Amino acid sequence: MLDPSTSARPALTLVEEIVRDVVAPVRAELHLDIGDFPYRLFLVVRRWSGGEAGRGDRVTTRTELGCGRTDAGEVGPAKVTLGGSWSPSIRGVVPDGQAIVEQLDGTYTEAQIVPIGRAEAGDEVFYEIAQDDRDGSAPDRPVRRYRAASVARGRTALDWTLTLASQEPSAPFANAQLGEDGGTP
Repeated sequence: MLDPSTSARPALTLVEEIVRDVVAPVRAELHLDIGDFPYRLFLVVRRWSGGEAGRGDRVTTRTELGCGRTDAGEVGPAKVTLGGSWSPSIRGVVPDGQAIVEQLDGTYTEAQIVPIGRAEAGDEVFYEIAQDDRDGSAPDRPVRRYRAASVARGRTALDWTLTLASQEPSAPFANAQLGEDGGTP
């Protein structure tokens, strides 16, 4: 199963070790405590046991990506800037535009952030952005679905910037309900 947290990588450089052991946990704790970044980012991989979409059992892996992990193992949110607008669709209301994710943990490899080259045939790889509801304030939050457009090192070697393009979801957002005929109520 494709899992960025367990993929092999070369030995860390001294800078990467400092980022992993000092900078990332402090940054994650800070953003969690202050609550200044209200969105969570998940890398989602769907794989079918039959080797192609629709054959066999579907296995879905959701891995949260963020600015680092606290000492308690909680993922701190990265900075997410949503762009674009909302468009009506047969499936409900969907985002139309892009999202910029900044301050992703610098110890990730590019293949961990954008694992397309390691995905198997028939895998679906996409990203979901949802409002952070760890405090219970957003139980009916919409989930926005995206695909990777580009990834680059941030302004420093301490982080990554990921650009995402909107992707119409297979189901409408939680706050958009469909009528019996598939249209809006």
